[in-house]
Amino acid sequence: MIMLKKLEIKRFLMGYVLMSIALMQTAEAVNSTLADSLIGSGNQHYMEREYDKAVDCYSRVISMGYEASSLFYNLGNAYYKQNDLPRAILYYEKARLLAPWDEDIRQNLAIANSRIVDKIDNIPEFFLKRWISGLAGSLAPDQWAMVSVILFALFLGALYFYITGNRYGIKKLGFTTAVFLLVFSLTCLLFMRHRKQAIRSRRGSIVMVPVVIDKS
Repeated sequence: MIMLKKLEIKRFLMGYVLMSIALMQTAEAVNSTLADSLIGSGNQHYMEREYDKAVDCYSRVISMGYEASSLFYNLGNAYYKQNDLPRAILYYEKARLLAPWDEDIRQNLAIANSRIVDKIDNIPEFFLKRWISGLAGSLAPDQWAMVSVILFALFLGALYFYITGNRYGIKKLGFTTAVFLLVFSLTCLLFMRHRKQAIRSRRGSIVMVPVVIDKS
């Protein structure tokens, strides 16, 4: 009887876990479908020059937790069409942080910045901080995560050679390589974290008050 109860409890827990996973997958699929629908509606509103409705659609997708350079870029364009330059620049910057190589984002950001007459001089950063920010900005967060995973896999391989190596030279090489790969893997994770924080805190670095706009 005791064994039977244990089996019933195990089956119940297994069924509960499977049901929870199924519900989570269903909720994720529903959210994804809703996000796609909102993005499509936002694009349609933008094409029809209904920029306020486009802003609403894109903003709702972002409030659902989605982040993508194209999403931030589209929202920046919608704000730009409304002459809301501070918010346009905000989302162009967010898009640039996710896709620093995208020329369209860079060009639109430069155009938006050029229309602001009341520019604020930035305080120069310490050269080391500027260098680290520049290096972290060379890749998007997802790319840093991928590099970190690859380096960690190589670390495990080097660690394997260190543990199983029969010769002192092989063990020493495996240990040294494993240490360097682990350090680089953790560094990539720090860069990914730095990039994510930069994206989420970007709002605080842009003045969100009315500014003088050059109409020429």
